[in-house]
Amino acid sequence: MQDIEFKIVATLVDEALARGYRLSVNDGEETTISKSTDRDDILQALGEVDEEHLIAYDAEDKRVGWFFLVYGNEPYYVVNDYTANPRTEDLFAAIQPLIEFYEEMDLAA
Repeated sequence: MQDIEFKIVATLVDEALARGYRLSVNDGEETTISKSTDRDDILQALGEVDEEHLIAYDAEDKRVGWFFLVYGNEPYYVVNDYTANPRTEDLFAAIQPLIEFYEEMDLAA
């Protein structure tokens, strides 16, 4: 995982945890972290494969939605897709300024 990708993904994790969500990481073959609130464990599990899903659950154990993460392309596009609903859109909106900042830096280079 590139540095910019890490910063964006870490911010997404922080925003989700701040909203009280528990997070799972699925690498396409298995769930490597299940419904965790441990930031360090979650971040350590992320980026081990080229693409994976970060899945959020609320306090009632209901699935909030997922974020499809793809590494190795333009780093500011690390969040390739996500479930379309108000809660995931709220999370994406929270990281959008950071994404736009890195995209503008890259375009200015």
